[in-house]
Amino acid sequence: MPAPNASRNRPLFPEIDEAEREETIKSVMIELMSDPDAGFRNTAQLYQDFLVRCRIRRVPGEPPALPAFKRLLAVARVAPDEETASSDGWQQALTLSETLTDDVQGVFLVLAQAALTGGPCPSDATIARLYGTHSTSRARRLLTWFEERGLIVIRTDFRNQRIAAFPDLGVETAPGDPNGPDVIAEERGAAE
Repeated sequence: MPAPNASRNRPLFPEIDEAEREETIKSVMIELMSDPDAGFRNTAQLYQDFLVRCRIRRVPGEPPALPAFKRLLAVARVAPDEETASSDGWQQALTLSETLTDDVQGVFLVLAQAALTGGPCPSDATIARLYGTHSTSRARRLLTWFEERGLIVIRTDFRNQRIAAFPDLGVETAPGDPNGPDVIAEERGAAE
C-alpha cells in the first residue's frame, strides 16, 4: 500500500490558533479606528472596510458577522488600557452595554471608561462624534436617555463642569467641560 501523500493534507493557509486570530482582528480594528474620520462613517462603511482589511491580512476563518462586528466596534472606539480592560468594573460595564442598542454602546463605554479611570467627563463634541453626528444637542439628549434608563446620573459641580456617575459601577467621572473640544479626536490626531 503506497504511503499517503502528505502534501495533499496540508491546508492552503497555515493554521493559526484562536488567540492569534483574535489579536489580528483586534489590530485590524485599531488600524480601522485610527482613521480620524472613522467616527463619522456609518457602520456599513466601517464593516466593508474591516472585511477588506481582514482579507488583506489573510485572517483565517469566517470574518465576524455584522452583529459581532458592531460589538467589536463599540469596544474599539474605547480602546481601554490592559489594566482597565481586565478590571471587574470594565467587565460589568461591558455587560451593561449589552442591554443597549448597537449605535450607543460605544458612547456608554467611553463614559464608563472615563469613570473607571478617573478621567474627565467627555465633552458634548466628543460624545456627538462617538454617536456619529456633529450635533451636540443630540449628544446631550443621549446622556438624558442614559439617565432615564438609570445607567448614569449627571450632575454639575460648582464650576459648571459635568460629572457622570455610574450607580451600578460605584464610580464617577472627574469633572469635564461639556462645551469643550473633542479631546479624544485631538489626542488621536496628535498621535499620528
